This record gives sequence, C-alpha cells and structure tokens, in this order.
Amino acid sequence: MTTRWAASRHLRVGLAMLVALSGLSMWATSAGAAESAPTQRCERPELPRPEGASVVGVLISSKCEPVVGVDIEITKEGGEATTITSDDEGLFVLELGDETGNYTATLIEDTLPDDVVLTDPDALTRTFRLTANKRQIQNYPFGESTRQAATKLDEIPGKLVDGVQLGLIIAMCAIGLSLIYGTIQLTNFSHGEMVTFGAIVTWFLNQNAGLPLPLAGLLGVVIGAASGAALELGLWRPLRRKKISLFGLMTVSFGLSLLALNVFQYVFGARNKPYTGTVGGGGFELGSRVIPARTVITIVIAIVVLGAVAMFLRTARFG
Repeated sequence: MTTRWAASRHLRVGLAMLVALSGLSMWATSAGAAESAPTQRCERPELPRPEGASVVGVLISSKCEPVVGVDIEITKEGGEATTITSDDEGLFVLELGDETGNYTATLIEDTLPDDVVLTDPDALTRTFRLTANKRQIQNYPFGESTRQAATKLDEIPGKLVDGVQLGLIIAMCAIGLSLIYGTIQLTNFSHGEMVTFGAIVTWFLNQNAGLPLPLAGLLGVVIGAASGAALELGLWRPLRRKKISLFGLMTVSFGLSLLALNVFQYVFGARNKPYTGTVGGGGFELGSRVIPARTVITIVIAIVVLGAVAMFLRTARFG
C-alpha cells in the first residue's frame, strides 16, 4: 500500500511539473508574439537552373523592389575575373559549365543605387567551391539590420524546450531497458541499436518507398517490435533455457550491439539524414528562438506514449 501511494505521489508530482512547464512555454510564447513585429517577406523570381556549374542569385531591396544594374565580380582561384550584372528582375546568372574549383564572388558596392545599402557591409566578398553541376546561390540582403543580440536570459525558454524534448525521447527509449532489467535483471547493451533500427527502417520507408512520414513511423514501430520478438524467440529465450549466466547474456548483448552498429554504418552511413515531408510546418517564437512545430508534435507524442505505457502498467493485469 505504501509503495503504491508513493508511486502515485511521484506521478502527481511529475504531472504538476509538466503542467508548469507547459504554462511557462505558453506564457513565453504569448509574450514573444506580443512584442515581435511582423516581418515583411518579398516575392522573389524563380532562380534558373543552368546545366553544369553556375552562380545565380537575385538582388531584392528592403522595399521588395529588384536592384537593377549591380555588378558582381566572379573570380576563379588562379584565373581571371568575370563580371555579371543584375537584370530588370534583379537576377544575375553566370554559367561556368565544367569549370569547377574555388571561386570568389564580390559585389561591387559602387554600382549600388544611392538608396540601397547592404545589411552586412562585411559580406561584399564571399568564397565558395563549385563542383560539377552545382548551382551556387549568392544572395545579398539589403536594408538596415533589425536583429537584436540575444541575451542568456532570452535563450532559457528555447533551451528548456530542447531539454524537455530530449528528456522525453530518452524516457521513451528507457522504458524498454527498464522493463527488461525489471523482469530478467539483464542490462541489454544492444537496446540503443534496437531503437536506432526502428528509426532507420522509418527513414528507408519514407525515402525509398515514398511513404508519408506518419505512416512510415507507424510501420517502423511495427517492424521494430517484430524484430524484438524475433530476437527474443531466436536468441534470448534459447540462451535462457540453456541457463546462460547474466554475465554471459550481457556479453552477448554487447556483441550484438557492435554487430548492429557496424551493419547500420555500412548500410545507412554515419551521417545524419533527414526525413522528407516532415509533419507540421512553421513554428512560433519563444524567447530568442523559433520553435518548429515538429518539436511540439514530438513532445506531445512522447507524453501520450509515456502516459499510455504508465496507465497500461498500472491498470492492466499483464502490466
């Protein structure tokens, strides 16, 4: 009875903290929305896509008008300079074909109209590297800078949201690890790779099969659960029947972790790869940060999953 009351008290404390954090986020969001002024967004012409390497860009003033007749000097490392001029739409294009290498782009400030100034005067010259078929986009913002330096205090709400999101993701990952340890006292070193397997399956379903991200995510969960069941039936249960010690089981899980990690790096690679068709576009201002809508969706899903698992374990006979 005492243990059950203590668990209930911990649950109430956790819910109270969650409500407090949600209230703080809503207050900070409304305050930021009240103080921030709407930002004017100018329509820009579509940039061309020449064959081979190229340098393209468009010059639009802070009044949303094309900046015409401005010279941009493009110089290849160890080569001669080529000058291109913005047209009536503010566009400038330089087709370089197969001439790849290191380049420098310099906006000739003397050719700017008198009423047009660069937001960052130090950004007149930029260096970049062109590879085959690469389109280098060079844009120069105009008008006085309205950006204000963020203080450490302004960064707290955004950091808080990041911490809540990461903490909830880790909590979801830790559920399985905790249940395994609580039932058979095994520390499964390959648990992280099992979680990674579900994420990679979701990525392949989203990218290669072209499935929408929500559907790919659901299928990734199902396939991940099926792989866990297959490991239980084909590996862990036979080892337990042979009365392998916990140390031996942990050694097997460590080897499985290394095997899965190397397979993932060989098949998927070691770099981050984004999903396509991310759910929830846009975002909202919170302090000095813009919080993407997908972050809020991730937090909500994590809370629902954690709450559902907690209710199942507390109320269901199996739990």
